[in-house]
Amino acid sequence: MAKILVIEDDLTIRTALLKMLSAENYEAIAAPEGQTGLSLAQGHRPDLILCDIMMPGCDGYEVLTQLQQNPATAGIPFIFLTAKADRQDIRQGMAMGADDYLTKPFTRQELMEAIATRLSKHASITQPYIQEMKQAVDRLNQIAYRDPTTQLANRILFHHHLQEHLESADGLVALLLLKLNASMPDGTPLDGAMTESLAAATADRLREAISPEEAIARLNSNTFGVFQSVAHRRDAATLAQTLLSSLNEPCLIDNDTLQPQLCAGIALAPDNGATASEVTEHARQALQTAHRQPGRYQFYSLEVDAWNSQRIWVLQHIERAIEQDELRLLYQPQVNLISGRIIGAEALIRWQHPDVGMVHPAQFLAVAEETDWIVKIGEWVLKTACACAVRWKEAGHPGMKLSINLSARQFRKLDLPKAIAQATTQTGFDPHLLVLDITEATLHENRGVDGKTMQQLQQLGVQLALDDFGTGYSSLYHLRQLPLDCVKIDRTFVADLGEDEDALSIAKAIVAIAQSLQTRAIAEGVETDTQLSLLRQIGCYAAQGNRFRPPLSASDLQQLLQTNPRL
Repeated sequence: MAKILVIEDDLTIRTALLKMLSAENYEAIAAPEGQTGLSLAQGHRPDLILCDIMMPGCDGYEVLTQLQQNPATAGIPFIFLTAKADRQDIRQGMAMGADDYLTKPFTRQELMEAIATRLSKHASITQPYIQEMKQAVDRLNQIAYRDPTTQLANRILFHHHLQEHLESADGLVALLLLKLNASMPDGTPLDGAMTESLAAATADRLREAISPEEAIARLNSNTFGVFQSVAHRRDAATLAQTLLSSLNEPCLIDNDTLQPQLCAGIALAPDNGATASEVTEHARQALQTAHRQPGRYQFYSLEVDAWNSQRIWVLQHIERAIEQDELRLLYQPQVNLISGRIIGAEALIRWQHPDVGMVHPAQFLAVAEETDWIVKIGEWVLKTACACAVRWKEAGHPGMKLSINLSARQFRKLDLPKAIAQATTQTGFDPHLLVLDITEATLHENRGVDGKTMQQLQQLGVQLALDDFGTGYSSLYHLRQLPLDCVKIDRTFVADLGEDEDALSIAKAIVAIAQSLQTRAIAEGVETDTQLSLLRQIGCYAAQGNRFRPPLSASDLQQLLQTNPRL
């Protein structure tokens, strides 16, 4: 319904105009003089103005002039109403910008035709611009609230959708944050185009699994969000398992088969928060814990909250720990199970904080490995341990090997051959006695870069100890290509020796595999005589653990070596 403003000082004419307009289904408002008419025009923004010329105070010409000076009212169609029929008066009004000119008295038909003509003409002029503006607004909304690659809601829109759902939901609402990691088949990182293609494929899989689409979002380059009402906590777990099973299926992109590795953090409303912000923050904290184990999901809990508080504390203090020389190295002897002699030692890091005392590596290494601090720590460990190992030779033990743990991030970011060459040259340590403890997962994650690195390490004489063997990442063929010094039997298997037949069977299998690789097996975490006896029976080459000695300081180990003990 078009709105028409009538500005007329004659009450009889004004009343008649209002009746005629209302009868024709127009919304009509009226002003008795010019100044009031200007106020109504600015407040109501009518679709058309009918205005008398001869009025006391502010006449029609002045009204038109002021309307045209205001950008908000300048485009409103304007028709003069007057008893003056002089051609010069008509020309003056039209020259000022009036759209039409009706001379009193005029018929109802003349008035309605003039109004219809002006409204139609105005619509024909403005409609294309209005449509273009609507399209522009739609495009801006698309940019502002949608991810351009997947067309899913972005973080802003998803937050709005989640808040609306929380306000209307009667029971539990599960929010899942899904983090996507993947690499090329050779292990190299994805480039920008491949990352976006994989994100698009992941979004398609999510659309197939989740309805409505408003419950899905791409929150950043590698994180997706999903929410759903659930009856029980176990339903959220089932949803996470179903999604991870689907999303972690291999994906063919540009003739390359990619293996996505997604994990999920889960928070439940209202248990973990009543607002979208609270639930999202708790899901994010759960995701930080989950992403250490690809393919897994983690509910938010008090333990997760404690872990994140600890994580924040570590990040706040780790730089000072490095700069203020708060890090310490302990060394656990490795013992030949036939001779009982010490054949090497593993360097184990500790953190001596001035306020809280000794910080165990389990409390800070996982956090450091999420950042490049682990690279700085790794360089320090390498140089410090090599310098210490030189003193073993000076104490009469020239063949003692030094084992150092290496994380995936260190392997990927630290120039290992260069760092090792520098450390061994500066300290005088023989690189042939250096053994790097690396997990199968690390080798799997770095398949694209380990070839050249391994070749350079072999040239230096450095060897590897394979941790966590049996997780299924590496084939025996691949392992045969590596300069392996030993395969380690994890402490979780050793702890059950003598109590669990499966643990003994696994230990036997690892010893056999080590022999097939023409290398040796070393058992970790040996605590009892029973464990030691069984390891000797199955042909394990060496072992370490508190049964022999706990981790020792450099000076204590040196004193132990001087006694040349049989452990």
